[in-house]
Amino acid sequence: MSDLLRDALEETMKGWRDELPKPWQPVFEDVQLNASGVPEAMKHHPWVPIFPVFRPPHALGAPRFAHTFRAFKGVTPKKVRVVVVGQDPYPDVAKATGQSFEQGNLRDILQDRHRVSSSLRAILQNAAADKYRRTRYRDPKKGWDRLLGDLQKEKAELAPLRYLFTRYQKQGVLWLNTTLTISLFRSEDDHQKGHLAYWKPFVSALIKHVVSLDRPLVFALWGSWAKAYEPEIRKQAKAAGTLEHIAFAKARHPVVKQFLQGENVLTEVNLALQGFGEKPIDWFPA
Repeated sequence: MSDLLRDALEETMKGWRDELPKPWQPVFEDVQLNASGVPEAMKHHPWVPIFPVFRPPHALGAPRFAHTFRAFKGVTPKKVRVVVVGQDPYPDVAKATGQSFEQGNLRDILQDRHRVSSSLRAILQNAAADKYRRTRYRDPKKGWDRLLGDLQKEKAELAPLRYLFTRYQKQGVLWLNTTLTISLFRSEDDHQKGHLAYWKPFVSALIKHVVSLDRPLVFALWGSWAKAYEPEIRKQAKAAGTLEHIAFAKARHPVVKQFLQGENVLTEVNLALQGFGEKPIDWFPA
């Protein structure tokens, strides 16, 4: 494999359109991933994995169901009601699945309580607070233990973690990252920004298509990379004449404690959906 990140990405993603679920393939038929936008100074060593990928060889320790386009497998374009936009995949091969914030090395929330990432933990705290109207779950210090305690006492109920994001997809939630792959994390070459440039045309094409469908749509933009797409979303929706059907629920990235402070962003998503006459999302499905 080449010693340039741009070439390594091109080699890894060769034939990528055919790996998308069929309903999504027309959306990206004219898209060219931006290899030229990855600085030539960014090197790639053969021993550094790019993940998640859609064909062998998968990175050692990757979840068996990890896939670059996993976020698109359980929801069709016409069914999307909420687009949750994060930053990049988990920088841990065992966690990254291809959906933003889904964690691939978990099965049971109680048995795996100490392995739940801080991001997913904060999302679940907000989710439970939204469903049960218990703001005590949102306490940054004690909320997680309170939630686990109620789950253990069966005062709350959550679907097994391995099925959780499937439940979200069936409700029309697309869990997207601004970059669909990752390699070196926080390296001196800043590989993250190289991946960000590479996937920019893909994310832009997605935005253009979903806002053109002229149906209620909420963009949950979490973190600075996600919020940077707001002007483009507004511009594309204005051009399509659908701006009145678009809403935003913006927040800091779930990894920071401010995600659990102020208004509950998941409740904001549901209020926006209800304002459009849409059914709310069950963020904490049993």
